Amino acid sequence: MGRSASVPAGGLPGGIVRDMAAGLAVGAAYWAMVAVGLRWAVLPGAGTPVWPAAGIAVAGLVLGGSRLWPAIFLARLGTLLTDDSAQALWIDLAIAGGTTLAAYLPALALERSRPLDPRLGSLRDMAWLTVGGGLAGALVSATIGVGALWAGGLPGERVAHAWLTWASGYFVGVLTVAPLVLSWWSPAAARMSPRAWGHLAACLAAVGALSATVFLSPQSFWLRVWHIMPALVWAALAFQVRGVSAALAVTSVCAIAGAVAGTGPLASEDAAAANRVLLTQQFIAIVALTKLFLAAAVHERRRVEDIGRLAAIVSSSPEAILSFDREGRIDSWNGGAEALFGWTAAQALGRGTEIIVPPGNPGVPALLPRVLAGETLAIETVRVGKDGLPIEVALTAAPVRAPDGGVLGALTVIRDIRERKRAEDALHRLNDTLEQRVADRTRALEEANAVLRDEIRGREEAEARVRQMQKMESLGQLTGGIAHDFNNMLAVVIGNLAMVRRRAGALDERAARLVENAMEGANRAARLTARLLAFSRQQPLSPEPADVNRLVSGMSELLRRTLGEEHRIESVLADDLWPTLVDTGGLENAIVNLAVNARDAMPGGGRLTIRTGNVRLDGAGELPPGDYVRVSVSDTGTGIPEHIRERVFDPFFTTKEPGKGTGLGLSMVYGFVKQSGGHVRLAPGEEGGTDVEIHLPRWHGAGTLAEEPAGDGAAPRAAAGEVVLVVEDEAEVRRTSVAMLEELGYRVIEAADAARGLDQLRARPDVALLFTDVVMPGMDGRRLAELARALRPDLRVLHTTGFARAGERREDALPPGAAVLPKPFTLEALAQRVREAIEAPRADLPPDRGAAAAAAPRGG
Repeated sequence: MGRSASVPAGGLPGGIVRDMAAGLAVGAAYWAMVAVGLRWAVLPGAGTPVWPAAGIAVAGLVLGGSRLWPAIFLARLGTLLTDDSAQALWIDLAIAGGTTLAAYLPALALERSRPLDPRLGSLRDMAWLTVGGGLAGALVSATIGVGALWAGGLPGERVAHAWLTWASGYFVGVLTVAPLVLSWWSPAAARMSPRAWGHLAACLAAVGALSATVFLSPQSFWLRVWHIMPALVWAALAFQVRGVSAALAVTSVCAIAGAVAGTGPLASEDAAAANRVLLTQQFIAIVALTKLFLAAAVHERRRVEDIGRLAAIVSSSPEAILSFDREGRIDSWNGGAEALFGWTAAQALGRGTEIIVPPGNPGVPALLPRVLAGETLAIETVRVGKDGLPIEVALTAAPVRAPDGGVLGALTVIRDIRERKRAEDALHRLNDTLEQRVADRTRALEEANAVLRDEIRGREEAEARVRQMQKMESLGQLTGGIAHDFNNMLAVVIGNLAMVRRRAGALDERAARLVENAMEGANRAARLTARLLAFSRQQPLSPEPADVNRLVSGMSELLRRTLGEEHRIESVLADDLWPTLVDTGGLENAIVNLAVNARDAMPGGGRLTIRTGNVRLDGAGELPPGDYVRVSVSDTGTGIPEHIRERVFDPFFTTKEPGKGTGLGLSMVYGFVKQSGGHVRLAPGEEGGTDVEIHLPRWHGAGTLAEEPAGDGAAPRAAAGEVVLVVEDEAEVRRTSVAMLEELGYRVIEAADAARGLDQLRARPDVALLFTDVVMPGMDGRRLAELARALRPDLRVLHTTGFARAGERREDALPPGAAVLPKPFTLEALAQRVREAIEAPRADLPPDRGAAAAAAPRGG
């Protein structure tokens, strides 16, 4: 009964492969169910109470097609041949053939009539399964199977009972297993919400608990089979066939187990095993029939309700919706169709398309055969109403299909588009005058575009300034990160060279000279990183109230020596100049760098003018509104071309000849001013040179230039027994710091991170000073200092830093008053700062270092 197909070169056709796979699956499932029934659910002399393999056979052939019958035959024959019974081979063949025929005939009948809906959601489908698949199959299977046994020697007095047991088992197997397989086979059956799955699980748990209690407990007056009925009704009403088939499977398993074990209300001590088999089969059959038909009726009722709701929706739709049967007669006509065409439903039903199709339009009636052939159409056409007037409509027609895919008729949705057509006609008329309107509008747009172009130019200039600021910020982050790591390396080099230089007396003159040359190179590298940090706005500053006029006046002699006699220096200092909070050393360096650049721009001599003044900005530029102190450095040199003016603040960019500039002067000025909260701007000078303006925020308070006390240059050494704890994550820097401190006479312990540093503090109460890096993996130096002082309130802390990395965080900032030693540091600087930190009062730092600590850099 299978398909005929040619075998192409290279393999089997896809249909044959699928059939073979389906056959193997059905046969394996059938064989497994037969084996379980014959092995585990058998009463000696009475057979098995239920035959679930029958349901597998029927469901497999319904879903996979009747052509899969060889799989059932071979699987049944295999179970008979492997059974312990010693009956003749022809009997096994007859039993296998009867079982296969019982499932094959209903499946073949379905294929030739109307396919079965696997959901079993109608009374018709359930009746077919019960009568065609169950009852008819039971008669065929039992008659052929018991007949073969009788012909093979079964006593005549046992034939009737064997036939009844066989037929009942087959019937029960179909009713319990086939609905379960069919209703759950589709993947759509499992697409339930989590809530629905939980509901089903609760229902099945209740069915299982009640069934186990009733059938697996000893006989009792208080346990009866009807106790499980409410739970089965619950499954039928809530989940229809899917739910009740699963519940019936649970109940059947418990009933079969009770029959085999002799427990429950269907068994008694004096009842014969054969009677227990029949009682169990009859109970399962009656319960399955009633609950399956109840579930199908509920499903059909809900489907009718859904159809009723759909009909109500269609009826109330403002669109004209009508349908035709296969003969072209109207079989539905909603209110929208009545309103559009004028015919009532009573007048239209049963008539053909002639009542809405205009006469003399032969192409229009041909649409219906195309739709009935399976085509879906969407067109704009003309229809007529009852009054004979034409109606312009948009028509959509689609075939109405049965569950088996066959076309039952055609559904048509018609929309009145007369208003839209009138609007389109008006639009076409309007287009006749559109050219003139477009010309007028074009002139207006050109005028508006001229204004817009001016605005765009202004915006582009602003965006260019923003991009320049972003570029400078990115360069600052890059250079700051490089300088930080370079400072850590320089700290190792300078520290070790300093200790070697202290022992220079033990070296020959040539070795001492080499050490001095190496120290000079390292110091130059340190100055280079200082410039990089100045550009990146991460250098440690010591801001203090400053009188800029006084600072500029004090630099006159320095600037004259720097520029030479061929350059004239003028100072134009404003009266009553506001004070500003700034690092005076940094401002001096900035002015000197600008003066050097001006000197190089005036190779034949010229004039350098330094002006100061008070300005009040309104916030239109890069700075927020407020009061600022302006310092202007102007020259009469060659000037800066406009096309490179935006690049002059980039680090290492220079227009000088090779060997005559590093390209860091203006970048250092830029970074210093930005770090000080101000802004620097380049502009053409009045006499053709360059004018560099520095704006610094006004400081609202009195301040004067601080004087740095002179030191004696000696490196103070440790007092007897003083212990210093060094916490540094960089191993080389840590070893160098430890060696330098030991060189100064301190007893030193070390830790590679903050956690180990805290452990050392707990173990060593004699630590006098915590010398810690600021930025470390995990816990930073700031947090370490807080926890250390919580453990030891009298502990002195000295921070060291290679300056903040790019992306510094505000929470890494050191608190005001914290003692800081920047990297790289010399042995003398380390000795001085360690003594100051140890000898300073707990809450204060030395007066000459307070400002520097308050402006300590963020991070380490």
